[in-house]
Amino acid sequence: MPGPGPHMMYAMGSGLAISTLSNGRFSPHHTLFYALNAFFGPDIGSFSEWLGSTLSFGRTLASALADAIHDPFYYVLILGLPLCFLYSWLSRALLRKGVLDSVSGVSE
Repeated sequence: MPGPGPHMMYAMGSGLAISTLSNGRFSPHHTLFYALNAFFGPDIGSFSEWLGSTLSFGRTLASALADAIHDPFYYVLILGLPLCFLYSWLSRALLRKGVLDSVSGVSE
């Protein structure tokens, strides 16, 4: 199974394709968060396990985290809801600063 890096590249490529097919309604803003979610998706458990074994610190914790993240129920609780709130807050902040453009023209 590929790690977070390849999944992020797949998300950016498919985000570009979706953006082209939707005449820009799926904007770079959507592609950015789609790619971030691909990085922080269920494979972040295997990344944390690799990091724990590389640093030889917290191997059992990293392994337990990887097992919990790969469970469909715990994934929603551990990463799904927190990332949803983080992406919402980050989108609002970046729209207010003018870094991202709103497709609909709404400022927030």
